[in-house]
Amino acid sequence: MHAKLLAIRGPLRMSVFRVADRVSIGCGEGNEIRLADGAVSERHCTIAFEDGRFVLRDLESRAGTLVNGIPIKEREVTKGDEITAARRKQSRRARGKRGCRGPVEAAAL
Repeated sequence: MHAKLLAIRGPLRMSVFRVADRVSIGCGEGNEIRLADGAVSERHCTIAFEDGRFVLRDLESRAGTLVNGIPIKEREVTKGDEITAARRKQSRRARGKRGCRGPVEAAAL
């Protein structure tokens, strides 16, 4: 099973990131989705496929993770959910494998 994240704002707008078993998000080198922003932790959050569902977990990040504007520690994500790393919605900067930077928000597809 796999899911997709769609960047809905910023320079990565309309970029799609595939989520298979697990994807890590943060500013550190080892993340599949890298976000270059001082508010984002090195290992900020993960999305993992568990028991037939996709679960988003905040990894005790400094600035938090939100789903549809609500702070979470752990939550199932479904189609249409909007995920924001760090509480400053417009401050998130992404550096995916394409090396792009700039504000971005993602929605689960």
